[in-house]
Amino acid sequence: EIITIQDTRKPVKPRDMRQSDVCMALMSLRAVVYGKDLETATITQKNELGSAFTNLKYVRCDLDPALCTEAGVEKTPEIHVGRERLQGYQSLESLEKVVKKLGAKLG
Repeated sequence: EIITIQDTRKPVKPRDMRQSDVCMALMSLRAVVYGKDLETATITQKNELGSAFTNLKYVRCDLDPALCTEAGVEKTPEIHVGRERLQGYQSLESLEKVVKKLGAKLG
């Protein structure tokens, strides 16, 4: 008797590739990230996006509060992408959903 086992799972992309894909999509959508470097939520957001975060336009509200006020930033971190204003920490998964909804391609 022969038993055949078939793995139907989709291959899982490594996290660093997903981070890069999301940041590239956010760049293509001209996203701006507002944050404060010493704030826990901003640090967590940067870590969530890994080294690819450095490719994004980042405004430090602790150094330039007027620019953040002008942009209507209420809570940091805040990501402005299209007409969306994403306040507070955003998981990689939620950012993937947002960029797909806005029509950007991931990887």
